[in-house]
Amino acid sequence: MKIPEYQKDLSLSSPILLDKEYKKAKVMKMLAILDDTKVLDRPEESLAVDVGCSGGLFTSALAPRFTSVAGIDIDPHAIAVASNENPADNLTYLLADSQELPFPDGSVDLIICNHVYEHVPDAAVLFDEIWRVLKPSGICYLGAASRLIPVEPHYHLPFLSWLPKPLAHRYMRVTGKGEYYYEKLRTYWGIRRLTSKFVKAGSWI
Repeated sequence: MKIPEYQKDLSLSSPILLDKEYKKAKVMKMLAILDDTKVLDRPEESLAVDVGCSGGLFTSALAPRFTSVAGIDIDPHAIAVASNENPADNLTYLLADSQELPFPDGSVDLIICNHVYEHVPDAAVLFDEIWRVLKPSGICYLGAASRLIPVEPHYHLPFLSWLPKPLAHRYMRVTGKGEYYYEKLRTYWGIRRLTSKFVKAGSWI
């Protein structure tokens, strides 16, 4: 069984990712946290980037608060939906790889990385790229699930993420959820190690 390197059609296999009602509470939570931490109080020239933007609901919510906003994803269907349903003059959607962010070093004020790290081939590369493109004063908003959560959040199977991959693949097939378990969740401590330089610099929330 060959597991693909990328989940390029995730929105087709998980259409809930494009569900505006499902996402509404998550978007409001993000904005409330960013407001409370004063992250949205930015200078006139500012850039926000939503990594793994899917249907663009987080991205479009940021458009009124930044000079420029970009949403990136490797999912062509999701990018097409985002472009069609969330237009704004200062908003751009890009079909791009989070392992090679298409932005210069030190150019981004805010990066949204909401439940993305487990979907990429190498989470360490993802966070190295986020670190590279953030300004010294930039902030990364991270939403992340732990491997030790009892009910796996993507497929809602108890203890799926606790299992070794061969058993997890079998569990997926037996329950009719798919051919393999792609996602690579980490424990809380694993996530802390991935983001240690952000923590030390005070560059994440």
